[in-house]
Amino acid sequence: MAQYGVTCRACGKAETTQIYGPSKEREWKITNYRCYACYRQDKQAQDAGRVERQVAEMLTALANATPGEREQCRAEWTRAITAVEGTVERRQVAQIVLERMG
Repeated sequence: MAQYGVTCRACGKAETTQIYGPSKEREWKITNYRCYACYRQDKQAQDAGRVERQVAEMLTALANATPGEREQCRAEWTRAITAVEGTVERRQVAQIVLERMG
């Protein structure tokens, strides 16, 4: 275990970090290093894309639903927004779908 001088491949920021693992794996990690800020930004972009895909799927399903099914979905999504145990992603999806439903 040693300290390595690495450069973020996304933003070019130079940092010193401790890298573990076999020599070949450490070399790969040094070459493909991303700083925490860039990692978080990529993660948020992935999460946003996943939310948009789920919203699109729900809206497509609603297009084929009967009026009764639409009202049932609206009630379910309203509960999902206010539910404490639901995931943040599920609440985001429900809120976006309700806004786009009108």
